[in-house]
Amino acid sequence: MVSPGVEVHLGNKAIEPGDEAVFEFSGIVPQMVFQDKRRQGYASVKFKNTWWDHRYAYGKCYLQLSIQFPKGVKPNETIYHGEEKPLFTVSSQGITFTWIHQDASPSQGYLHGVSHPSRIRDRSLSGTTSP
Repeated sequence: MVSPGVEVHLGNKAIEPGDEAVFEFSGIVPQMVFQDKRRQGYASVKFKNTWWDHRYAYGKCYLQLSIQFPKGVKPNETIYHGEEKPLFTVSSQGITFTWIHQDASPSQGYLHGVSHPSRIRDRSLSGTTSP
């Protein structure tokens, strides 16, 4: 159980030890959107990938994380959290930030976050501050 967050069971599509595969997942999780503590009028989202104990998962992997902003957010209203600057793309779907880790460790979590104006959201924000 992951709270707040999303847990995905792969069932018969599980990636077995020694196998290589691509796992893609997208979803809308409004309970992970919080009031930004540092910026009045901004909403904040933080995301960390799943990782495993180094006894069970080792070596290197390719890890890519993209966060798409809600439609209506303008390029000058986007903010990323942390030192690593994401790739910035604009499409008909909206603005997307993408972080790429070419040699990621499967036994390490990589935390990324973004903020955007809270006026864009059509639901109330969860909580009062980001975790």
